[in-house]
Amino acid sequence: MIDTHTHTHHSPDGAAPMAELAAAARDAGLTGIAFSDHAEWYRGDPAYGFLDSDAYFTELAATREQLGEDLTILAGVELGKPQDFPEEAQAMLAHPYDLVIGSVHWLDAQPGWEAPIFQGGLAPAYHLYFDELLRLIERADFDVLGHLDLVRRDSWDLLGLTMPIE
Repeated sequence: MIDTHTHTHHSPDGAAPMAELAAAARDAGLTGIAFSDHAEWYRGDPAYGFLDSDAYFTELAATREQLGEDLTILAGVELGKPQDFPEEAQAMLAHPYDLVIGSVHWLDAQPGWEAPIFQGGLAPAYHLYFDELLRLIERADFDVLGHLDLVRRDSWDLLGLTMPIE
């Protein structure tokens, strides 16, 4: 079992260093971990310009040296809407990543996790999101499609809905 969607302190939504997360994965009985930190190119995104690939790969090498005998440690990256930023995505993929996650976090140049996306209702937000996922699939180079649930997850919280229990 390998956790392939893990953010370290190299992403604005992560806080832990790689060695700490790798040790936790090993201690939990996982056989591997991929550090898939965010690469985003929308200027308003908290991850815009955040990932320093040189620092990432330096820390990755040290973590592999420290814990690599106990755990498979993969270099990963989560590309946000690479179909809208093909040159930037290609430049990022010049680095030796083992795993690339393709994700959609922005819709109509707005954060897909904030209330304005849902002002027209749930159905239009879902359509917009899944249309963007199709564009991602058709136009970008990646290994794994990231979180199909972004709109669902955030709409429930933002609209104060409760998930039905069956």
